[in-house]
Amino acid sequence: GPGTEGEVAAGADGTEKPRRPTVRVVAMSDTHGFEGKLHVPKGDLLVHCGDIMPGKVWKGSAKEQLEDFAHWFKRLPFERKLIISGNHDDKSYFQKVIRDTLGDKVLLKEGDTTCLGLSIHSLPYSNSRSGFGYTPIPPGVDILLSHEPPWGILDESLFPVRDWSEAGKFARERGLERSAHIGSPSLWRQLERLGDEAPRLHVFGHIHEAHGSFRGAHEELGSELPTLFVNAAMANGGRAQWLEQGCMVMDVPVARAEPAVFVECSEKPPKQKFR
Repeated sequence: GPGTEGEVAAGADGTEKPRRPTVRVVAMSDTHGFEGKLHVPKGDLLVHCGDIMPGKVWKGSAKEQLEDFAHWFKRLPFERKLIISGNHDDKSYFQKVIRDTLGDKVLLKEGDTTCLGLSIHSLPYSNSRSGFGYTPIPPGVDILLSHEPPWGILDESLFPVRDWSEAGKFARERGLERSAHIGSPSLWRQLERLGDEAPRLHVFGHIHEAHGSFRGAHEELGSELPTLFVNAAMANGGRAQWLEQGCMVMDVPVARAEPAVFVECSEKPPKQKFR
């Protein structure tokens, strides 16, 4: 469970600090301003994969609701917390509010970091990214955080894929004319190329109605990776009006040879359309 102690490692101050053999990761995504009554289970590392901003302002201003989220997130008792931005988190003040409240280490840019003995590669959403192309994911990463899902994995949308989109073109090239998959083909290609060196855990959101976890052969393409895929989106399907799902909980052993394990989806929050 969380806080399980293991081997001893030297801390920054030179004292010996116990290092847990397994890190309990609690994940959320696409909260869209409805986090107020959410039950957050205990863990070591809390991650939010984007779309914090409300789709609709219920009271005050969107900035005030973002500030409410930041203070709520700050109060949650975790050893480490990480956030990446989603497609709705594009307001000019978003980064400032998050950093002013939570510090500089919580909101991740695209790239690599180490946290609680685990290597993490983060891919926040960017509207300016040409063709949704991502910088290379290093081999052997423990956790990959992105807002978008990879194509074909926990990415089926209520809305038909647009033929001109990257996902639409990718499906047509493979003879899938009526595909509902709208995840990122370039992200899937990277993971497929990594093969056995793909991340042990990939957490994302974005497609609310595709919430869930998956490990196994790709439904459409057949490739099988060692990755545990988790869509942690919490809002109702389609346009966000309430939270429909609880937090996703996973255990990630610090030892690279051991797989990430899905533990549970925590209890669903009470349905509320207002904060």
